[in-house]
Amino acid sequence: LSHGCCCSTIYLNTLIEDHAHEVDIEDISGAEEAPPASEQQDEPAESDHSHTVLKISGSSAHMEYVFDAFMTLLNDGEKPELLPDAPEIRRTTLYNAGILTYGGWFGTLKQYMQWTSIAAAEMQAPCIGAAQMLLTDSIGMQTYLTRPGYDGFDLVRKQMQNSRGEATSSKQVKPISRGHVRISSEGVSITERKCFEKFTKFYPWLQIDCVMTDLNCFGGTLTAITEDGVKIQLWRAYLPGLGQWRMKEIADRIRDMKYGEPHDGDNPPRTFAGREGHKKACVLTDQSLVMVTSGWLCYRKSMVIDLDAVESVTEAPSRCCLCCEKGVLTISIKKEMQIDGQEDKEGIQPFEITLLMGEDAEEIRKDIMARVHARQTKE
Repeated sequence: LSHGCCCSTIYLNTLIEDHAHEVDIEDISGAEEAPPASEQQDEPAESDHSHTVLKISGSSAHMEYVFDAFMTLLNDGEKPELLPDAPEIRRTTLYNAGILTYGGWFGTLKQYMQWTSIAAAEMQAPCIGAAQMLLTDSIGMQTYLTRPGYDGFDLVRKQMQNSRGEATSSKQVKPISRGHVRISSEGVSITERKCFEKFTKFYPWLQIDCVMTDLNCFGGTLTAITEDGVKIQLWRAYLPGLGQWRMKEIADRIRDMKYGEPHDGDNPPRTFAGREGHKKACVLTDQSLVMVTSGWLCYRKSMVIDLDAVESVTEAPSRCCLCCEKGVLTISIKKEMQIDGQEDKEGIQPFEITLLMGEDAEEIRKDIMARVHARQTKE
């Protein structure tokens, strides 16, 4: 809402819905012959933008009422309520459904964002000057909050988490800090220092669909991958042994924070392609799939993938001879995530998991796809 002397304007940012599958009903009762090709006007080219801005102008008193009505309508008809015990942030009001900020001279500009529309939160703390928090919504618009404090930053992260209903664990796990990484039940925070500034980036669990551990003879890396294919390096071990053990601990904590205990689901976890408890075994739960691939010498890659990122599971031709025949499963991940299952081949390839002798590939395939469909329906 932009206030003026006697007139105010509301700018409503909205996403454009896809109506490609809708059927148009044509009225042929008064149909006329189509005009010649020379008289037909060219249709405007489709816009590449995924959102539009609606502009509503009127008197200041009326627009203030309309702005409050939009806040209520965005919250499914319920008026947003102030958050109790919320820290005081300059020119900012925190509600249970969203955040209201004031800008311009004497607060002439008001902006309201739903918690569900905020895609990322970032804390910037320069050596000189006031700290700022940057909020980015789903269509790329950015909002700065001055002097939010770490209590305000934690509250924003918690509200982003609660608005998406991401509380999956039956018990709260205490947040842990390892170097520049802070892992909590709301998501992962990465702190970076550049010159005289400190940046803290927060990624909610809803955006992270895969956590990959890449081990080799000289250490390894721990990487989180979002649903859009953005790779976030959480940890790097330069020496084997202690560095790799700490990196594995962080990966296990992330799995516990995001998915909770494996036995919390309706179905018990299933182990295949290895003995239960073995470091190379794959584990399937109602929410995630743990896959392990091995290479030369001490190279090993393990990953925890959200089931809603699995596209398909097929049964591949068996390996070995008839006397020791082993089934093979081909697991395809969403192309947008850019996870390559076979690095020795060109392009993004699916993962190939070799099962143990006696394991039924078709039964395991059906079990994985049944849990995938249940997870995607729940999401």
